[in-house]
Amino acid sequence: FFFQAEDGIRDVAVTGVQRVLFRSEPAFLIILTMVANLIGLLILWLAPTPLLVNVSSLLLGIGFGLGFLLAPILLGRYFHERLFTTLEGVRMSLVVGFNAIMTPVIGLMVDASGSFITSIILMLVVQAIALAGTVGFVVKRRLAAR
Repeated sequence: FFFQAEDGIRDVAVTGVQRVLFRSEPAFLIILTMVANLIGLLILWLAPTPLLVNVSSLLLGIGFGLGFLLAPILLGRYFHERLFTTLEGVRMSLVVGFNAIMTPVIGLMVDASGSFITSIILMLVVQAIALAGTVGFVVKRRLAAR
C-alpha cells in the first residue's frame, strides 16, 4: 500500500510540476523558488518546534529542487543557444565549487560557534543577495524588451 501511495503522490506531483512549468514564466517561477528558500531558511532560523523544522525542510526541498530544474530553462530562454552551453557549464561549475567550499566552511562555523545559527544567517544573506540580483536581472530584461 505504501509504495502505491508513494507512486500516486509522485505522479500527481510530477504532472502538477510539468503543467506549472509549461504554462508559467520561468523567471517568475525561479523567483518564487528563491523566495521559498528564503522563507524556509527564516523558518529554520526561528523554528521553535519540530513541525516548523519539517515545514522548513519542505520549503527548502521545493525551492532548491525546482530551482535546479528551472535554471537551465531560464538560461535557454534568455540567452542565445551558443551561450547556453557555456553558461550552463559555468553555472554547474559554480554550484559544485560552492558546495565543495561551503560544506567545510559551514562545519568550521558550527564548530567555532557551537551552533548552526551563524551558518543559517550566512545562508540567509547569500540567498537574499541572489534573490535581489535575480529580480534585478529579470526587471532589467523586461524593461529592455519594451
